[in-house]
Amino acid sequence: MLFRSVLQGSGSGNGVSNSGGSVTLDGCTISGCLYPVYWSYGGSLQLSGSNNFTGCTNDMVAVGGSWGSSAAWSGSFTQSRAYRLTSEVRVYNGATLTIAPGVQVQWGGYGIYLWASGGFAHLVATGAALGYVRSDGYCTAALTNCALTGSWSGSTVTANGGDVMVLSGCVLQGSGSGNGVSNSGGNVTLDGCTISGCLYPVYWSYGG
Repeated sequence: MLFRSVLQGSGSGNGVSNSGGSVTLDGCTISGCLYPVYWSYGGSLQLSGSNNFTGCTNDMVAVGGSWGSSAAWSGSFTQSRAYRLTSEVRVYNGATLTIAPGVQVQWGGYGIYLWASGGFAHLVATGAALGYVRSDGYCTAALTNCALTGSWSGSTVTANGGDVMVLSGCVLQGSGSGNGVSNSGGNVTLDGCTISGCLYPVYWSYGG
C-alpha cells in the first residue's frame, strides 16, 4: 500500500507496475510517467483517496500481457478511470477475468485472448465496452450487454473447439471485410445481439 506518496517518473515508463500483486494507492501523486499504473497477471488493484495522476501522459490504468490468476476490472477500483489495453490481454491457467458493468476499455487495436494453457480460462463481462474476444478452445465467455469493436484475423469474436460462448444483448462492430463471429467447432449462443460492419454476421465451420 502506498499512502499519500509522491512518485516522479522518468517520462517513458509507468509509475507503478503490478504483475499479480495486491496494490492499493491512497491519496498518491504520480507524475512524469506514461501511465500511473500498469497491471498484468491478475491480483488486485485499488485506488482510493485523492489520487492525482494528471502529471502523467495518460490518466488511466494500462493493462496487457498474461493474466494467470483471476482478477476483476471495475470502475470502483480505479476511481472511474478507463482501462487501456497496451497489448493483448491473455487469460490462462484456469483464471477468470470479470469485467464489471460500465467499465470503459480503450482497446487500442487489441482485445482479450482466452488461452486454455494450464486450465480453461473464463471471461465474464456485463455492460462493458471491449475490443475483440478470441479463444483457442475449451474456454468460456459470458458477455451481457457489451459493445465489442475491431477484429482478430477478421472476426470480432472467435470461438474454437470446446469453447462455450454466450452473448446476450451485445453490439458487435466489425472492421468491414471480416465476420462478426467466427465459430470453428465451439458452442456459440447469440441472444438479442446487433452485428454490423461485417461481411457476414457469423461464419461457422467444423461443427459444434
